[in-house]
Amino acid sequence: MHLTKTALMLTAIILTAGLLSGCGGGSSSNLPAEGPTPVIDVTEGHAVNIGATLHISGTNSIPLEGVITTYEWVLVRPAGSTATLSSASTPVVTLTPDVAGDYTFHLNVWDSGGNPNVKVISYVVTAS
Repeated sequence: MHLTKTALMLTAIILTAGLLSGCGGGSSSNLPAEGPTPVIDVTEGHAVNIGATLHISGTNSIPLEGVITTYEWVLVRPAGSTATLSSASTPVVTLTPDVAGDYTFHLNVWDSGGNPNVKVISYVVTAS
């Protein structure tokens, strides 16, 4: 089978376009946009006992554009816990764990460009 010169050129164009879009050289609207880098710092280290106050900070989060404008904390507690964060929307929060187990903190941040991102950490609380 012989391909015409036009068919060969068309095939080369299609292959080139496919390669470019696969390596990021083309435009693609389904690629995720970069966002800010959330950073969660816990003053007390890696583990505490029940009743100790945790100081949790997102102030070292790095914006993609401008500054971090919104902080949103979500807490997932172990079964039986009624502990709550001191705030859900400030850069620094506290928590006094009331049962032993894993507490998971989700920090959602948005920067002044409207770019979002999330960081998740788990924290172990032990019986005193």
